[in-house]
Amino acid sequence: MTPSGLDRAREATARIREIIGGSGWSLYGMGSLGYGNYVPGWSDLDLDVVVDGDLGPVDALAERVNDALHGDGYGAVDVKCFRLQDLREPGLELLYGIANRRVMLLDSAVHLFGPDIRALVPRPSPGELREECRRVAGGLAGMPDDWWATRPIDDLAAILALPLRLLHTAATGAVVDKTTALEAALSSDQVEPRHWPWLSWALACRYSPAVRKLPAAAADDARVAGRDLLRWAAARLDALK
Repeated sequence: MTPSGLDRAREATARIREIIGGSGWSLYGMGSLGYGNYVPGWSDLDLDVVVDGDLGPVDALAERVNDALHGDGYGAVDVKCFRLQDLREPGLELLYGIANRRVMLLDSAVHLFGPDIRALVPRPSPGELREECRRVAGGLAGMPDDWWATRPIDDLAAILALPLRLLHTAATGAVVDKTTALEAALSSDQVEPRHWPWLSWALACRYSPAVRKLPAAAADDARVAGRDLLRWAAARLDALK
C-alpha cells in the first residue's frame, strides 16, 4: 500500500472499531489498498467487514458504519459487510460479483483488524468465476438508463476497466487491478479500435486530475462506451462457456 492509503486506512479502522465495538468481526483493506496502487484524491478506500458473530443484519451494519464515517468526513470510504458464512457457501450474488470479491480477499486484501479468517474462505472454482464474470458483464450492461446516468466520473473510469478485468479473471482465475488490466489491453490487440480512446482516458485518470474533468456531453459518451465494452466482454465470456 502507498503510505497515504495506509494512513487513511488506519484512521478509518480506528473509527470503525468505535462504531461497531465488541468482537466477532474482522476488517480488510480491498481494491487499490491491497494492490498497492491507491491514488490519493481519486481512489476510494474500500474496506470489507467480515462478521463471524451476532451483529445483526449485515446490510444494516454497513449502512450504519458508512453513515457514521461519511458524517465524520470520510467521504471516499466505502465499507461493505459480509457474513463469514456467506463467503463460505455459494448462493450470495452481488452486482459486481461475490466470487471475484473472495479472490481479492484471499490474494490481495490487507488484514487491518480482528481474527484473520481467510483460511476459512474457499477459493472459487474456475467455472464459478467464469459464470460470474459473464453474469456481471451482462448484468451491468443491462442496467437501466437512470442507473447509468447517476454514475460519477470515478465509477465510469472503473466500469471501463472492469470488462478487461473480468476477461482476465475468467481466463486465469486471478483478479488484477485496473491499471494492470488497462495497460495490458492497450499494449495488445485485445480490444477493438473504438474502445482504445476511452480505455486510455480511464488509465490517464489515475495519473492526471485534469483529465477527470469531463463535460456532461463527454460523460454521456463515456457511459455509452462503458456499456459497449461490457456487451463486447459479455459476448466473449459467453464463448468460454
